[in-house]
Amino acid sequence: MLYWYKAVPDAEAPGGATFVPELIHNRSGVGSQIEAVDFNGDGHVDLLTSNNRGTFIFWNRGEP
Repeated sequence: MLYWYKAVPDAEAPGGATFVPELIHNRSGVGSQIEAVDFNGDGHVDLLTSNNRGTFIFWNRGEP
């Protein structure tokens, strides 16, 4: 499984924030390699992972 964690302001939490997991993909995972790069030049960081199931690119389209 592959998750990213969204920092949500929370005045009662240590450090003033809570981290909320957001599922990216439930069958890929990180495996042996992960790269966080803006592959298509749109200003959003995309993810590339590689493992025994193959190579995956997750395009970050930004928040809706």
